[in-house]
Amino acid sequence: MARGYNSFRNFKESGEEYFVRRVLAPTLPEVCIDIGACVGNYSQLLLKNTVCKVIAFEPLPHTRTLLSQNLCEFRHRTVVEELAVGSRKRAREYLLQPRSIFTRIPNVRC
Repeated sequence: MARGYNSFRNFKESGEEYFVRRVLAPTLPEVCIDIGACVGNYSQLLLKNTVCKVIAFEPLPHTRTLLSQNLCEFRHRTVVEELAVGSRKRAREYLLQPRSIFTRIPNVRC
């Protein structure tokens, strides 16, 4: 059963899969925006189940590299921006734990 909140295990449990396939896809959206795209799981869900173009925002360079790799097969329908999105324009500093998986991602080319 979909909970729709406090559910980070998978898109089926959270209800996101149902929403994209049964609610969003039939509306034939032209553009969807994934803010804080991380490695692109939600962008992939959108791209595999709709005909939309996805604009994915991910400010962390290493994570954005993996995001670009994961969306490579959909590159004609994606734009990846290495930016954070917020309510105000300002510079922010991001800190990663030294052992984070995202500090060890190699450069990837599409």
